[in-house]
Amino acid sequence: YYTYWCNMFSSFYRKVYSKELTVISYTPDNLNYEVIKMITINSESYESAKKELIRKAFKLKADAIFNLTHNVTNKSDIKTVGFNDKRIKTKITTTHTLGGVAIKLI
Repeated sequence: YYTYWCNMFSSFYRKVYSKELTVISYTPDNLNYEVIKMITINSESYESAKKELIRKAFKLKADAIFNLTHNVTNKSDIKTVGFNDKRIKTKITTTHTLGGVAIKLI
């Protein structure tokens, strides 16, 4: 039963809530609302960060997310490999950070 409920919950917030949730990068004028919580998500991809942001907003029962921000950070890890045959090994890690203010309309 628990798995069935989790699948229904996941399906609902992806198909319905994510389409109905208003996500904008500014705060509209003349709107009555109360701030629920500031949400910040870090992820390896924009899509997964956006999905997690929507999931958290759903759990908070938010009507909208205002002041959406998106930052990308790249980290390079460079190492030399081998003693006689020096080779350079590079690993690049990308982090997407999405943030916004979850609000409830009043």
